[in-house]
Amino acid sequence: MSRRILVLQHAEPEHPGLLGEALAQAGVAMICVRADLGQPVPERLDGFHGLVIMGGPQSVYEEARFPFLRAEKVLVRQALDAHFPVLGICLGSQLLAEALGATVTPGAAFELGWKPVTLAATLAVDPVLGPLPNPITPLHWHGDRYDLPPGATPFGASAQTPVQGFIWQARCYGLLCHLEITLAQLSAMAAAFPDDVRRGGTTPAALLAEAPGRLAALRAAALGVFHRWSSLCRGD
Repeated sequence: MSRRILVLQHAEPEHPGLLGEALAQAGVAMICVRADLGQPVPERLDGFHGLVIMGGPQSVYEEARFPFLRAEKVLVRQALDAHFPVLGICLGSQLLAEALGATVTPGAAFELGWKPVTLAATLAVDPVLGPLPNPITPLHWHGDRYDLPPGATPFGASAQTPVQGFIWQARCYGLLCHLEITLAQLSAMAAAFPDDVRRGGTTPAALLAEAPGRLAALRAAALGVFHRWSSLCRGD
């Protein structure tokens, strides 16, 4: 049986990017659901081997504005109960953190741009994230933050955000920063969310000028992370 991953996508520019490239290289099929466009969120994970939850402009506490978040939260809890591999990016990591019992709240300031993350010392032994260079300088694009979920292992911290992600039971990974980003994706995000760029204290030109060097430095490491995570999604 070929492996199939369900991807919950919340905005046009925030697609899997390098994650999609890694999954394709690994022979893993992606089935993307756009609940923000009215596509129904699957009620069950039957026939899938892993769950990916992408970023987006929504917040986990905005269920009244975005009712589809309720269905996504049910699916995330189902994945946890079924011992599914889960990868949450930005908003996705916030949904995963909340499902694991953490509190998600607005941050003191919008964190956006290329900012270093110092990885937790315990990360070195993790089979998926352990090979990452320390520190790394990924893209940040978020206004919310969360506490470390109970029983989780921290990913790392930036100067502004003490919890940049987490690992739970060596199969669920939450990353508040963006390792999946490509140059085309970043350009589309800057065009789609100009208010975010202003809130982050920068400009599209400055963000994009720094991007090629940062992306080149991260590419191999990011693809490695996604390849290793995909190996958790077994199609036995």
